Amino acid sequence: MTDKKKPTMPSLDASAFAAAAVPQPDPVHIATAQSVSRPVPVAEPTPATPAKPVTSTAKTSSRAGKVQLNVWVWPETKQKLLHRKADTGEGIEEMVSAAIDAMLASKHDMKVPS
Repeated sequence: MTDKKKPTMPSLDASAFAAAAVPQPDPVHIATAQSVSRPVPVAEPTPATPAKPVTSTAKTSSRAGKVQLNVWVWPETKQKLLHRKADTGEGIEEMVSAAIDAMLASKHDMKVPS
């Protein structure tokens, strides 16, 4: 078995890097230095434009004052809801909301806002 020497890297000459370096300011000195007060140009105020009126759509008005609930259901349940939607034309949101309202009204004798 022969003894192989590992190849060695030639030593780096730091002076070659120093000669090619671009002078940089000391970042600590810049961060801690007192800033010189210079006048800041002030832009002339522009007249305020009136806000555009919010156009109400059916979705936003039907959801006004409500909160969103996310529910995980079995794929079969979703398919049944989609079939009922196709049969009745009623949206899934309305069906689920009506079912929750009916369940709460029957269990707790409470009035649900409409």
